[in-house]
Amino acid sequence: MTIPLSVLLAQVDSEISGLDSELAEYRRLRLIKSAVAQYWHDVPVEVTEDITGDGGRYYDVAGLASWVEGLSNILRVQYPAATIADDDMPQWLESHQWEDYWDGATHYLHLPNYSPAATEAIRVLYTTSLPWVASAVVVDIEQPSHGLQVDDYTYYDGDNWLEADDILNATHQVTVVPDSDNFTAALLASDIPTSDFFPLCKLGASMCAQAIAARYSRTNEPAISVDSIRHITRAQEWAMRAKEFLRTYREMLGIPDPSMVPDVTPASATVRWPTAAEGGRRYLFHRRGE
Repeated sequence: MTIPLSVLLAQVDSEISGLDSELAEYRRLRLIKSAVAQYWHDVPVEVTEDITGDGGRYYDVAGLASWVEGLSNILRVQYPAATIADDDMPQWLESHQWEDYWDGATHYLHLPNYSPAATEAIRVLYTTSLPWVASAVVVDIEQPSHGLQVDDYTYYDGDNWLEADDILNATHQVTVVPDSDNFTAALLASDIPTSDFFPLCKLGASMCAQAIAARYSRTNEPAISVDSIRHITRAQEWAMRAKEFLRTYREMLGIPDPSMVPDVTPASATVRWPTAAEGGRRYLFHRRGE
């Protein structure tokens, strides 16, 4: 179900009464965008895609159609890729037979023991998110010398509309540019499973509440006063609400709380074999006095 940011915003606002007076809309939109990114990290989509060999051992993962750097992870690698029509048996490589490798900012799949030919394919199973697309919700903006072009990604920073470095940092996409002082931008939308809509909005509410808590916790007053104490109390209240929204989000999606995962206890212990046990029992490998 393709859901525009405006629908997510309306639900998040309904989760927190008076949120619009605590946090500007442009900040709520970007926080909800961050919530969606976190959701796709917690509940990733798995896709399989083939890479054609080139006789080398390094393959730039940016060439994968659905790869999202910073979010996607390679799960398994199959080489050579099975031909379904020939009923080939899939040959998945062991974890030590492939690795992620970075050369500066370039991310590669490295096959240390193989150099696939151009007639061969490497099948990669990796995680991704469903893409953001321009929705039917548009806004006409007048901004002198905006410098934007059609298909640019943009966002509002509270003063001006700026070009986003990439879609991950944007809330809108430019659709019409009649002149240098005006443009039309469409709100972004994501294809989110209907069953996960409400949990996702809980996460969005958590991020908004945490932002408000952080704002109240900041004070420049050198001494404690009644007003600063009130701000500390408000910060604590919002932090508690953020924590509760996050807990609900995890419960609804069945995501374990990292703080509740028990520590792993040792499965074995070390003893000194030559030492006699309590109660006068004999040594294990020799008699007393030997």
